[in-house]
Parts: sequence; C-alpha cells; structure tokens
Amino acid sequence: MKNLNLLIIMLIGLTLIGGCGLDVPDTIAEPYFTPNPDSGPFQGSVTVSLGSPTSGAEIFYTLDGSEPDENSPVYSQPIVLTENTLIKAISYKEGMILSSSTVQATYIIQ
Repeated sequence: MKNLNLLIIMLIGLTLIGGCGLDVPDTIAEPYFTPNPDSGPFQGSVTVSLGSPTSGAEIFYTLDGSEPDENSPVYSQPIVLTENTLIKAISYKEGMILSSSTVQATYIIQ
C-alpha cells in the first residue's frame, strides 16, 4: 500500500510540474521584422532585419511570396530591398516538434 501511495504522489507531482510551464515548449515564437513595414513607404531602399524571440531558432524566408520552409534561404544578415517586396518568414529550431506559423510583411519602396 505504501508503494502505491508513493506512486500516486509521484504521478501527481509530475502532472503538476508539466502544467506549470516547466516543460519544453512544443512551438516556436513567430519571427519579427525590423523596421515594421507599416512605418513606410520607404524612400529608395530599406534594410530589413529578421529576428526571433525563441533563442537558437533559425529563420527561413522568401522574397517572392512563396511559403518558406526548411529549403528556403536561412536568414543570416540584413536584407536590402530596392523594390516593393513581400517577405514571408518562419522559425525552426532543432529538437522542437513544430515550427512557428508563417508571418509576412510587404515593404513599399518609392
């Protein structure tokens, strides 16, 4: 009976720990764009940076409006845009089950 009570207490403890946000999240935060495209239109060109609130996440992006995936370019340095462009981006992190959702931004260049 003591072993059964101990097992029940351990299972309750594991359930409580799992419900307190101490486990590893299964999704990644969406990437973000800097500057915000709403601060345009931009004169001549704009330099766009991508970032992710999820530490260690890689950001994959496209500049042609297609959906990004793990075969798309990996963001590594700011992107200089000289014409109207729709950027789509998604974050992946090794060991995570799911990727972020796709985000997009349209930059208007005058």
